Amino acid sequence: MSASEYVLCADTEAVAAAVPVLSGYSHLVVDCEGDQLGCRGGRLSLLTITPIRAASDQVPTYIFDLLRLKRKNMRRVFDLLRDASRVKIFFDGRMDYSALWHEYDVHVVGVIDMQLADLHSRQARGETESKRLGRLRAYLPQNMITKKSGECRTLARLSSLASCVQEHLRTNESKGSGQQSLISPGTTTNAYLCSVDHKRWLERPLSQEQLGYAAKDVRLIGRIYEHFKAQNYLTENLPEQSERYVTHWKARQPEKDRYFNPHCLLPLDIIDYDARRPTKRCDGCERLLAVQCFPRETTSSEGIYCWVCNAVLRKKAYNKRKHDNAKRGRRRR
Repeated sequence: MSASEYVLCADTEAVAAAVPVLSGYSHLVVDCEGDQLGCRGGRLSLLTITPIRAASDQVPTYIFDLLRLKRKNMRRVFDLLRDASRVKIFFDGRMDYSALWHEYDVHVVGVIDMQLADLHSRQARGETESKRLGRLRAYLPQNMITKKSGECRTLARLSSLASCVQEHLRTNESKGSGQQSLISPGTTTNAYLCSVDHKRWLERPLSQEQLGYAAKDVRLIGRIYEHFKAQNYLTENLPEQSERYVTHWKARQPEKDRYFNPHCLLPLDIIDYDARRPTKRCDGCERLLAVQCFPRETTSSEGIYCWVCNAVLRKKAYNKRKHDNAKRGRRRR
């Protein structure tokens, strides 16, 4: 993405120029970058915002440098995120929300999350049970899928931004939509995401590569939103579900290295939430969940775990056995 398509806001004058432009739009795409983003001890570096606009409307993407700007300089920008009359579009906004809330006391409202919308699209497209289990096979041990498929009935594997773009936009283009691809032909699913070292988000000056990466992310999210809207994948209850989803870490920030935090399975009680159901606490994700989210036999010496955390534990045990077997194999040589 060329530098002319985004504006780096690193001083009060640039912020003052950006706010009136963004204020003129009802739908804003939001994404954040940082070191250990949203985690305890992490740091938010960039806040990137672009509006959903007509193709003829030449409005740049705005990248706000939060290491250069003081909190008071960002007040009007943060007010846009707090404004319930504007729709804020994220793709897996959990860590973005965590960083904004815990570091800047910004409660983002009016959110719709495209990662959840992607899950709804699978049902709308008639995804089969075989395809659903196929997605899980890329994460969970094969024997858990084949021998314990009942334990997988409540599990759904989330797509990354790159995978979602590949699945929806490339398919759309292959059917002759005429839309220009934002990922070059032949590029692997995650290649465009692998060119930036995320540990360097706190370094200054920022490279053109880093700024282009941040700007491209929000453009991709915007394209996904427009495609999902055209295909009627944005369900009526998506805003309510998205609020539960992005505020996942509102009560506390996650520990970066805690095993139950970084995984690609949909947390339970996000889509099918019912406040009337009795709950109990999971010792893995540390959330209060409906009792239906737990196996019948839930008590063990290690604690009580929901279906998702049970799957994460099984994967951990599988990885350990695989590592130990490989280690023993090397010793025999």
